[in-house]
Amino acid sequence: MDAKRTKNGMSRREFLLRTGCVVGAGALAGCAAPTPQIIKETVEVEKTVVVEKEVEVLVEVTPEPAVLEPATLNVWINWSGTYQEAIQQIAVSFTTKYPQIEVEILPSIMGAEGMTKFLASVAGGNPPDLYTTHANDGGMLTSKDILLPLDGYLETSRVSADQFFKEQLDLYVRDSKIYGLPSIEGAAGQAICWNKAHFAEVGLDPDQGPKTHDEISEWAEMLDQFDEAGNIVRLGFDPRDGRGWSLLDWWFDRNWYDPETHKLTIDRPDMVWGAEWVAGFAKRIGPEKMSAYRQTYTTYTHRPTSSFGNGVQSMHMGGYYVPLQIAKQWPDLDIGYTWVPTLDGKKVTTMRGWFWVMPRGCPNPDAAWKFIEHATSVEASFTLFNIAGSYPSYKPFLEKADFSAHPGLQWFVNSAAAADEIYFYPQLPLSSDEVDDRINSGLDEMSFGTISGQEMLTRIQGEVQTLIDQAVAAQ
Repeated sequence: MDAKRTKNGMSRREFLLRTGCVVGAGALAGCAAPTPQIIKETVEVEKTVVVEKEVEVLVEVTPEPAVLEPATLNVWINWSGTYQEAIQQIAVSFTTKYPQIEVEILPSIMGAEGMTKFLASVAGGNPPDLYTTHANDGGMLTSKDILLPLDGYLETSRVSADQFFKEQLDLYVRDSKIYGLPSIEGAAGQAICWNKAHFAEVGLDPDQGPKTHDEISEWAEMLDQFDEAGNIVRLGFDPRDGRGWSLLDWWFDRNWYDPETHKLTIDRPDMVWGAEWVAGFAKRIGPEKMSAYRQTYTTYTHRPTSSFGNGVQSMHMGGYYVPLQIAKQWPDLDIGYTWVPTLDGKKVTTMRGWFWVMPRGCPNPDAAWKFIEHATSVEASFTLFNIAGSYPSYKPFLEKADFSAHPGLQWFVNSAAAADEIYFYPQLPLSSDEVDDRINSGLDEMSFGTISGQEMLTRIQGEVQTLIDQAVAAQ
């Protein structure tokens, strides 16, 4: 096994050594500092003389809930569907504890449009109290100095930094200060998921998933079904569903950005090959047919209209949340899970997730922190687990959760230890959406045959490098 660090990743051995084991639920770090108290202790001396002496002991004291002024928290989140439902339930339990606080949740603040809206709200002096932002955007947001550091709150909280995996938490650390907590969702684990019944139907081994990109392509064509008009009845695989569209991750080249020189290199041969592979699915089926299909069914598996969940897609690129979401909405499906193919043959997984952040200038910072603190709990983690089929990499929860009752979920839990490499998205000085949205638009162009993979990536290389240079110069 290769134990060498890559520029943007680390070996499984290094990851396990650096993150350590899960802490005990009864030993939650970060509680309020123990208070010295003087008590009387009776001591028998030589069984004949009884004396009294003063002994100093440490008694742990649970801090009382903070006295908060009445306020309305404005919370922007990136989702609708079951994630929104789960966060709303967390808000209900929060307002039960703090009835003087109202919580207003604005859903679906996502992608480049959502980030633009958030940055504009901060610049205009009218930010929300809380924002959910992706791990990939930590470098950009912390470099802009528009987030409130959480260290002062953490000093007196039951929540502490060591309850998270350091490498993930570090995505929102700058100059030794913590600017976000990944307590929404974001555990380790990515996989190719497949419908076992579909595999058996076409003569594939239902217990054996694809190991290479070529196998995915060949098996997808075997699994495709169309009506007489050529419309998709069942799709073997859409590489742009779920996490599969993300061209700049472990699929093709994990060293596409150098954080020391701030140089981007996405137009290299492996990336070009990957772009052609991704676009090839729509080219083979027909871009118009694929577009109509994508408008009918949604991606991922947390919505009732999911193509994979509804059995109209046979393979899916998904994360650790898939088993719970399938069990919740489509309990009769029998799904298999295997490693995402990589060009170098390594078993690679990621740990990303979403962070709670407080922008500078938010109207109610103390109440906003109390919401983050409430959302960072075993109880809130179980709310996400039970409603959205997701969970954060919050160590006290990971110790208490029983994953064995959910078919397939243990595969994801074990994947962090079994992986050859844990990949972390590089910390760009700009939003990752600036890259991803351009890639998506470029893949659309490639699907219609108007541009090659080399032309598309060379164009994006120049555009994004200019943005990176400008962002670095402005720091």
